[in-house]
Amino acid sequence: MDMLKDLLANHSSELIDSLSESGFTVDQAQEFLPEAGQGVKDALGAGDIVSLLGSDTDTVVSSLLEKVDISAIAERLGLDETMVSNGFEVLIPKVLDIFKEQGGGLSSLLGGGEGGLLGGIAKLGSKFFR
Repeated sequence: MDMLKDLLANHSSELIDSLSESGFTVDQAQEFLPEAGQGVKDALGAGDIVSLLGSDTDTVVSSLLEKVDISAIAERLGLDETMVSNGFEVLIPKVLDIFKEQGGGLSSLLGGGEGGLLGGIAKLGSKFFR
């Protein structure tokens, strides 16, 4: 888990910048990041993680977006559902790319302790931004 915390700490501003470039304000991006991590973690709990292993990034993004409760996240954050969906479309590939650069793989990203990397986003974000 220390590697996960380090990885997220080293890239949280990059993730927030990517969200900001897609139309989020910095404050919205800071609030969205932990919600997105938790949303993906919840979606993976309800779905079949194994089916995503070996999939390309577009397949992972679309599979996760089908399972994430976009409307609930949008309502909690006071954002438009389209904006939240776009945020996931920006965030998920970015996180996958960062993780691949660090020598990880999709199975480690999705699984592992505490929900893998995406689950860790929610934990890290809540420490930094709440």
